[in-house]
Amino acid sequence: MSKLYNLTNNPLSDVEKGILTGAWVQVIGDIVGAIGTTAEVLSEDPQTDLQAQIVATQGLWIQTFGSGIEATSATEAVKRELQTIPPPPLVFIPGS
Repeated sequence: MSKLYNLTNNPLSDVEKGILTGAWVQVIGDIVGAIGTTAEVLSEDPQTDLQAQIVATQGLWIQTFGSGIEATSATEAVKRELQTIPPPPLVFIPGS
């Protein structure tokens, strides 16, 4: 996504920065979750297994937070786009 935004050679808007930030936070959450899941699979000790589950769950929360950032920014983009669309013309029908 970063490369796609950089193709335009225009500075990123606040909304685009928010979408990109949300996507990167989700990537970080994916990595944390993968680390936790891998540790959980490789664990033979119940205590280590529990700690790995906690890390995997933290990764899910980080992903969720990133999704929230991205969704909030995308909603703002839609709101801004709607403001640029002119309203439909009023149609006058005589006698109605």
